Amino acid sequence: MIKAPRKSLKSIQELINIELGNYFSPRNSTHGFIKNRSIVSNAAKHVDKKYVLNLDLENFFDSIHFGRVRNLFCSYPLVLSKPVATVLSHLCCYQGKLPQGAPTSPIISNMIAYRLDKEIQYLASNNRCTYTRYADDLTFSFTQKRRKLPRSIVKVSSDLDITIGHDLKEIISKNGFTINDSKTRISSKCQRQEVTGITVNERMNVPRSFIKQTRSMLYAWKTFGLENAEFHYLDKYHKKTLFEKHKRKIDKKEGVFFQKIVKGRINFIKMVRGSEDIIYRKIAYDYSVLTGKPNSDLIKTPLDKVCDSIFIIENMLDASQGTAFLLKDIGMITNEHVVEGIDEDNPELLEFLGILSKQIRKMLLLKNLVNLEIWQY
Repeated sequence: MIKAPRKSLKSIQELINIELGNYFSPRNSTHGFIKNRSIVSNAAKHVDKKYVLNLDLENFFDSIHFGRVRNLFCSYPLVLSKPVATVLSHLCCYQGKLPQGAPTSPIISNMIAYRLDKEIQYLASNNRCTYTRYADDLTFSFTQKRRKLPRSIVKVSSDLDITIGHDLKEIISKNGFTINDSKTRISSKCQRQEVTGITVNERMNVPRSFIKQTRSMLYAWKTFGLENAEFHYLDKYHKKTLFEKHKRKIDKKEGVFFQKIVKGRINFIKMVRGSEDIIYRKIAYDYSVLTGKPNSDLIKTPLDKVCDSIFIIENMLDASQGTAFLLKDIGMITNEHVVEGIDEDNPELLEFLGILSKQIRKMLLLKNLVNLEIWQY
């Protein structure tokens, strides 16, 4: 449940958030709500491991109550007086708990979990495994075989039944948190290993279902129109759960909400798979066509990029020809004899013929004269 503060309170919380940022230096294992870190940086730590263990802290924000927040303000490095700490805690809490939606909640939760991260990071390091935390999601990854997994962290039977280790349980409990057993799972290399919604088996990837649904949304937009696609999307996935004030905004300009969701999904695919990924570029191109701004650069192949950078130079001084290559951040590269006799006084005697013909492209591809990976940039 998102509990967003009113505008006047939010402005005060934003000031508190800035001040807290001056005293907080996150640990390497912490990735949630940290600048230049994300679910991608969190997942990257667990790529290509034999086992991935996912834990969830139950009622993470609700478990951080008023007393814990006040103790934080009274403790090092803030060391505020109790009256001041009490007032600040009232400003940051709602109904005696840390609310989701307040600007101060992320940094306060990370500061309170600082000791938790320190102790678990130490435990993981001693047992040769990797640990990260994104908000309430704790992830461990292992390079050991099942029978050699550290029992202080987890014990796994042959059919992947899990028993959380005593040491790990004790650290979590001692720091005021509880494991949500229903969300505890372990995945071997032969299964789909997922960390904060990103597949990490051999490389970071987006689940196929996510890509499939994004394509379906684009198809619905193309086939039925933006407004109809939005109506069916809202009816299927939101219905009565959509906030009424948000619904009113949608009603003013139908289709905008759906378009933003599609764009957000495409940006997520780009963030995980990379801007050069062929699946991302094809989906992004389809989106650009539907918005009326086709971007053909998105569907250019590596061979297209190579051929766009190859030119024929005609030296009209001696009626000779040569080949030149346009390299990013460098310029046009060719052999000296191709431009012999040309200087700053007669550059107009050079003529550049651009994009290679389809026949030459086909020849390059068939004869394998171009190493596409080397030339792609």
